[in-house]
Amino acid sequence: MSQQPPDAEGVPTAVFHMPVDPHVHLRPDNDPKDHRFEAVVPVVASYCQIAGAMFNFENPPASQARRARYCIDAQELAAQAGYPDFRVFGVPLLNDNYRRDDIARLADEGVKSVKLMICGTTTGSSHGVSDLRTLKQRGVFREASKHGMIVQVHCEEPGAHPLEAEYEAWNKWLKQLIIGNPDLTAIVEHVSDHRTMEGIEEIGRNNVFASITYHHLVLTYSMIYNADSEVIDPNSITKPIAKSSESQGYLIHTILTNPQVIVVSDFAPHKIEDKQCVNPASGCANFPAGPLLLANLLASYDAINYGGKNLFNELTSRRAATIFGNKPEDRYRLEYRPGQTLIPETASSGTTVVPLWLGKQTIPNRLVRVPYDPKRHEPV
Repeated sequence: MSQQPPDAEGVPTAVFHMPVDPHVHLRPDNDPKDHRFEAVVPVVASYCQIAGAMFNFENPPASQARRARYCIDAQELAAQAGYPDFRVFGVPLLNDNYRRDDIARLADEGVKSVKLMICGTTTGSSHGVSDLRTLKQRGVFREASKHGMIVQVHCEEPGAHPLEAEYEAWNKWLKQLIIGNPDLTAIVEHVSDHRTMEGIEEIGRNNVFASITYHHLVLTYSMIYNADSEVIDPNSITKPIAKSSESQGYLIHTILTNPQVIVVSDFAPHKIEDKQCVNPASGCANFPAGPLLLANLLASYDAINYGGKNLFNELTSRRAATIFGNKPEDRYRLEYRPGQTLIPETASSGTTVVPLWLGKQTIPNRLVRVPYDPKRHEPV
């Protein structure tokens, strides 16, 4: 559907596909002390058709049966909440024990991608990789290339200054890993530094992608910390942290011009007590605010339809569906309508309360989930 002038009665000015988001944190399921899974799955499912669930948490599912059960649990919970179309695939976290045959087994299991994260980087990274050289020597990345398995990379250097950690990791090890494995499909995740993005663009390979989050398109470091490095907005603290206005501007330029870029949520929910404390946890639960802010951003550049394509769809669903081999369905759409949206403050289940990003704020316009209507909507 083409972009139209806003209508006071709420007629949509644009129609979007439900996002395909390969980077979502749903947290552990079946944890008697932590009900974030139950609290946030319906939130994600209301704005996302297909989600790649990251397994970087305590006691991640280690067997094929357990990984499959996790995805089924999420889908059943979403269906109970009224979102029967929600589908989940799991993203196992690489660790020091991985060998080539482990990758081959995952490929036989149908696993689409694995997560590469260096120990000490962020939440759940203690189960990640401490010695990247060992995995290289074992041929883990060559095996991933052989099976067309995607490597989703958290690009930060442990112990580095938050404003330099991403670019330092890019220069220290990730650039070399990508150049040294020309057949490897890699996604440099949640890029926040313009220097990293420039480096990715310089490599210029059609199997190397970058993801950018909703929040990194609108946040800068000075919106999260004041001049004395005191926290202003704990719900916007993430890893990587938002950078300068220069980086933010470059990321916006990139989503408008670079076909190797996708927009993801990196939806990362934390308990309210872990956000409202002296050292807030890193990660933000950015549904429902994120997709609406992206739509508003594109509209501000008159770029919802750009180069003959619906750019929101390209960034949030079409490209990711192509990279991961997903097949979106024609069951629901998001209609972009005039009006206002009050972002809910929290999501909760039992005694677990999760603060939502930009909660209690009012954002212009609305995204309304509606059944697919072939008379009004273009097919996927």
